[in-house]
Amino acid sequence: MTQKRMQFSVFAVAALAIVAVAAVVLLAGGASAQATAATVSPDVIDEGGPLRPMASSHYATPEPCPEEAGNANVLKEVVDSGHIALFDVYWNPDEKELTNNPCPPTVEHVPAGVNSNGAPTQPRDDRSASSINIEQTIIHIRDSAKIELSASNYPEVHYDELWAADRLADPGAATPEVWVLPACPDDSNLAADELCLSFSATLLDPADWTTATGSGDPTVEFLLDHVHQVDIDRQDQRYVLTYDVPASVPSSDQDPIWNTADLDDNKTAVVVGTYERPTWFFTSPGTYEFQTHVNGHPNQDKNRPDGHDPVSSETSVTGDVREYILHVGLLADLSVGVTAEPAGDGTLDSNSQCDGNDGNCDGNLDPGEKVEITVTAGNAGPDKGENTKVDVVLPVGLTHHSATTVTGSYDPNTGVWSVGDLEEDGTAILNIAATVNVGTRGHVQEITANIYATEHIQSTDVVELDRSLDNNVAHVTITPVAIPNDSPLFEVTGSIPENALAGSEVGDPISVRESDTNDTLTFGLEGDGADQFEVSEVDGSAQITVANAADFDHDANPSYDLTLTVSDGKDDFGNDDDEIDNRIGVRVDIGAFAWDLVTLTLAPDNANPTNSSEVTWTAQIGNLPDGYREILYHWSESFQETGSSYSPWDNFASTDDNTYGRIFADGTVKVRVRAQVQDADGDFHNVAWHWVHSEATWGP
Repeated sequence: MTQKRMQFSVFAVAALAIVAVAAVVLLAGGASAQATAATVSPDVIDEGGPLRPMASSHYATPEPCPEEAGNANVLKEVVDSGHIALFDVYWNPDEKELTNNPCPPTVEHVPAGVNSNGAPTQPRDDRSASSINIEQTIIHIRDSAKIELSASNYPEVHYDELWAADRLADPGAATPEVWVLPACPDDSNLAADELCLSFSATLLDPADWTTATGSGDPTVEFLLDHVHQVDIDRQDQRYVLTYDVPASVPSSDQDPIWNTADLDDNKTAVVVGTYERPTWFFTSPGTYEFQTHVNGHPNQDKNRPDGHDPVSSETSVTGDVREYILHVGLLADLSVGVTAEPAGDGTLDSNSQCDGNDGNCDGNLDPGEKVEITVTAGNAGPDKGENTKVDVVLPVGLTHHSATTVTGSYDPNTGVWSVGDLEEDGTAILNIAATVNVGTRGHVQEITANIYATEHIQSTDVVELDRSLDNNVAHVTITPVAIPNDSPLFEVTGSIPENALAGSEVGDPISVRESDTNDTLTFGLEGDGADQFEVSEVDGSAQITVANAADFDHDANPSYDLTLTVSDGKDDFGNDDDEIDNRIGVRVDIGAFAWDLVTLTLAPDNANPTNSSEVTWTAQIGNLPDGYREILYHWSESFQETGSSYSPWDNFASTDDNTYGRIFADGTVKVRVRAQVQDADGDFHNVAWHWVHSEATWGP
């Protein structure tokens, strides 16, 4: 992962740029054309935004940055095609200085032709709203731009400074190699996969500028201050040359207009209102930091026909030093995917057991079984992924067992799969068998794969530029099968009869140890059936009782497993806190009731009594089990006079008498009874949960 950190440091350097950081250029090879200057009218407004001076302003303004007002383009992270006016200078009238556009435009050259009316048209350069920000975009020269210097392309007799710089960059190389970025063509459009860089003075008005001597076409100068290669973390410069020459073999010696090997060649003069389209040469791959500034000579003529005053009273103005980053080398689009499945074919051996060597039969993962991990590396190009590697991180819940691959090698100690060079559209597969560790049941295990490639630059490995980093990391998770398990809990036991009354106590009070005498304890019950019970504080202990809504049936629920909770309403530091402080298990056994067949009936001896006659009701219990001690009856009545409503029920004390008599007055009486039977152990059972009603009505 050292290489990955090195790439981040490159971007950090770029972020420290004074105004703008450019990054790099990507090129597909192709013949270069003559680098001549094409005039752009400074008062034209092209479609797509205000790319020229407006009528209300004398000075041209740079294009808006991506996604700003006037520019709906999405920011490009990597630029790999198009003519980019990277060195795009304009005059800032507020600051009274020349400065470079931080979001330079792309340029489309439209050759001469005919319009819709058949009339001939002149060649022109159309600027479009920028899709890059040189502080954030990587402009990259691909490795496919590499050529071998020879007498047939750039012979040493004419390009002696280029050959000398290459020897300085790579002493003792058997074959001289350079990376070439051809000049931007001015006679046709770029091919879809080509890219070029130009110097642009098209936003300047020629009337505002002159030359140092005051004669000739007005120009501004782009001066090269310093170049070094940040990949190798050294300040010594690496060698870049630009030539204002055709790509074909010249007929005479050619001198570079920029040569970082000789800072005497550090000045590019650009005619105001035009583009300068040089051919670029890089003697080594890597990341280059450029430091440049712009110089110009304002026209001091105060009697200009357009009526404008000089932009500055100074005869020479210089812009601040700006920094740009260019990367030269490979550009790939690496991707990685990872899957994980239980190993094995799901077959049983002769003993009806899983085959054992390969995994399990039910598709679940258990500790000790194997999982098969498949890592797939890919490259969508356009360049190869040089020295591609994949970091495969296994979670602590998996232990490496074995690995197989036909591409490269895998080190289980470091988790690094060294794929090697991965060509465009190439793929490679790594299969890892891992064992599920003990203690992983129910715990998610995440497997991560991270792909990257490294270029070998000047004895240093540097992370290769990747077109998209979104697909460079992949994750997959597995979860070994969980076995439901309840943790042990200390338990107390209480019991109640099946037909216990509301308020009946469930066992003895459960004591609580509480040293803080001023605390108020809050108890609670949890678990299925907890609503059948209540808990309250009694002398510092917890007493569980039957709730009013209790309805127990031993056959359906012979017991209830509850959890008794307690809280003193405070945390360890005395702050208010509702968290539960302790729990204990409570089992409530429902006593088996042998009285299920016991019946209770009630009948009057006279269903139609006359006035002042006596009616006697008799309660009859049937199917009593053997061994009971006594029966208690609870009687109550409600009387209704003729033409009125029933009075409230009158309840009478428990009695062992199963009859109830009544002398009738004028009206109606309702009588109800409930019986309790005491078993041999002295426990009472309710024979009937509900009152048994009987009614007698007086009549003439």
